[in-house]
Amino acid sequence: MNHAEGVEEAIAAADLSWHGDNRDFVVGTLLPLLDVRPATKRVIRWAYGYDGSIGSFEKESNGSSCVKDRFFDSRAKDPFGVGHDMIHCLHHLKMADPSGHHWGWHESNVWYDQAMEDFGYEHLDDIRHFGLDIGSGFHWLIAPREYRKNPGAVIARIKKAGRR
Repeated sequence: MNHAEGVEEAIAAADLSWHGDNRDFVVGTLLPLLDVRPATKRVIRWAYGYDGSIGSFEKESNGSSCVKDRFFDSRAKDPFGVGHDMIHCLHHLKMADPSGHHWGWHESNVWYDQAMEDFGYEHLDDIRHFGLDIGSGFHWLIAPREYRKNPGAVIARIKKAGRR
């Protein structure tokens, strides 16, 4: 993996937790160290409760689905996984992102692939991208039960997680 100077040291020194609140580290420390696309930065900031988001999606997220979360050596969820999950969550809740945009399924996967590149991973090859399309397509089409039965509870949890 090819990280900018200081990233490995910052990650090693961080007090990260899979079930914790890592947003101050991700947004305040990590993003400024990385040269990421504006779209990557914007979505990750929203996913962690910044810039007009309804709240932090970190606890709603399972990180990078179907693949091991590697960026923090599995100590915390990959920020690009949290961002991708936020996009899917908004889709299931029939909500726009803070800019008013409603995302499409393919668009969300292109964002995820580009965000992975921004974090130092290789572009997904055709086989891995096909797997992403299948796995995320299933989740895109079939909302989790709670999202169908009680979307208000999901929104309440996200709001309770707070904004910055």
